[in-house]
Amino acid sequence: MRKLISLIAFFVSLCSTLQAQFGPGGVGDSTNIGLWLHAELIDAANATAVDT
Repeated sequence: MRKLISLIAFFVSLCSTLQAQFGPGGVGDSTNIGLWLHAELIDAANATAVDT
């Protein structure tokens, strides 16, 4: 029982120190991404070239 409590305490402390990534593809976040393009917001048909 003591080992179980120690293991749970270890995982809780480990999870509290980990940081989640909220950027595209799970990389970075809004503080360190200079440009984040949302492709789903482009109003164009599929397979259409995007000039700008």
